[in-house]
This record gives sequence, structure tokens and C-alpha cells, in this order.
Amino acid sequence: MDQKSFDHGIILAQTPYPGLEIPNPDRVTYPKLLEFITPKAAKLLVQGIRNQVFLPPVREVRTGKAIEGQELIHATKISPKDKQIDAKNGISVAIERRYRALGRLWGNVLTPNGAKRFTFEDFEIVSLQERAKLLATQTSSDVNAEDIHHPLVDRHWTASFVGKDSEELWTGMNDGKDIIIKTMEGKGLRVKEITVEGQSRKPAGEVMQKALHQPNEIH
Repeated sequence: MDQKSFDHGIILAQTPYPGLEIPNPDRVTYPKLLEFITPKAAKLLVQGIRNQVFLPPVREVRTGKAIEGQELIHATKISPKDKQIDAKNGISVAIERRYRALGRLWGNVLTPNGAKRFTFEDFEIVSLQERAKLLATQTSSDVNAEDIHHPLVDRHWTASFVGKDSEELWTGMNDGKDIIIKTMEGKGLRVKEITVEGQSRKPAGEVMQKALHQPNEIH
């Protein structure tokens, strides 16, 4: 509570340590988490008003315990920069967690026409083995021999991703609709839709195919 600033001051009420148990933590999204926490936060606020915790002398409530010798601290403020993917330490499944927390993420992909901003509309962790089985069901008989740019002709690809401080290589698969980016944990990050700067949202497989093989399509 603070007389001048919002979200400042001492803590007057909080849930007991270790806090609330997040439902389905490996899949919960920010909207779902907000839906879960809002009524509980409202209840805590109403109870605090009834208990008049705001009247002097105010007393700070700290139920958090030390972790590895350090006191719990406030989380840092989220900014638009947090939505930029930084892959200098490798492509990780942590990107999917960041997507669930912040929503659509973006990064710069090197195309024949230079680096372009790609906004990844969705992420989902999948098994590379399961994806390989799906691709195996699609045979070369589905492809016109003259169509060298057909997704089934080039199922595996490598693209240069320009991060905050470095340039990294992404490898993945393309089944014509979505793409699977290989992670260093041996998993896959499936993306169904991508928006390239200045263009409309399109199937990720289509975007990646044009970005790598049809330079005139990515302006």
C-alpha cells in the first residue's frame, strides 16, 4: 500500500506460504491463470478492507520464506522486449512457456531479401517422433515432380534466426501447414501461423517455404 504510487508500498495481506497451487501448470495460459486468480484476489481484497488493514499503524505482512539464503523479491516488470525471442543459448521448450505467459512472440529471420520480423502466433510442444510418423504418411506420390517448392519436397529446413545479440540456426520440419522447430531438449515446437512484417497472418508452413525458397514472395 502506498499513498502516491500504484503497486508500491508494503504488503498488507497475502496468501500463506507457499501460495496458491496453479492448476495444470504445464499448460495453463495467462488468460486461464487470470481466470483462476481473479476471484481469489478479490476475496483477499475484500477481507483486507473488512479487517481494516489499511488503518494506521499499518503492519507489513511477509509470509514468504528465504530461498537459498535470499528473501523472495518482486518479479521484474514485463515490457514489450520480453516478447522478442532470444535464441543465443539455443532453441528451448522455454519458448513455449513464454508464449503461454506473454502471448504471440517475435524474432528476426534471415531471408534472401534480408532479415524480416516474424511474429509467431502460437507454440505447442510436440514429440519429434510423433511428427515424423505423420510426415511418413505423406508420400512422394502426392507431389507434382515439377513443383520443386512443394512442402513435401523439402520437409526439413534450416533457417538463420537473428537474435538480440547473435545469429543462430533453426532446424525444423514442414508438412505444408505448420512447422516444427527442433529444440535442444530433443522436443519440437509446433507453430501453426506466422505473420511476417507488413503482411497478413498465414500458415507457418507456407510462410517458411516462401521465406527459404521464393525470395520474391517475402518483401
